This record gives sequence, C-alpha cells and structure tokens, in this order.
Amino acid sequence: MKLITCCSFKGGAGKTTALMGLCAAYASIGRRVALFEADNNRPLTRWKDNALRSNAWDPRCEIFVADEMSLLEAAYEGAERQASTMH
Repeated sequence: MKLITCCSFKGGAGKTTALMGLCAAYASIGRRVALFEADNNRPLTRWKDNALRSNAWDPRCEIFVADEMSLLEAAYEGAERQASTMH
C-alpha cells in the first residue's frame, strides 16, 4: 500500500478537494483508496455523507478516523488487512 499525505496547518487551502480529486482518479482506474482522517472537523466524512446523498460515492474509497497516533496506526493496519483480502 502506498501512502500519500495532504496536510497544511492553514484552513481553506484546498486539501480536502485535492485529496478527493486524487481519490476519484484512483478509484476510476479500479484502485482501492483508504482515506485517513486526522482533522477533528471531519471534512472527509462530510464529503462522503454528501456524496452518498447524491449517490456519487465510490465504494472503492473508505475513510478511517485517525486523529491520534494510535488510531492512525490501527487504521493503517486495518486498511492493509482490508486491501489484502480484496486481492
């Protein structure tokens, strides 16, 4: 599993929009995408909720909440396990 990080300390910089563009691009070529959400405002979760309401969410993308280091490690391991069962 490859890891791509989008981070900035500035709000409104376009991190979520850029990340969802990458997610959509990878999903469109059949890749599974694990999104690790470390922002307490949960922008990825809100994005997913909005996309689900309009039937636009790709099930190859999944969000894992990881706003603490232990949660990030557990989420990464869970995503790796999930990915290995898909092959």
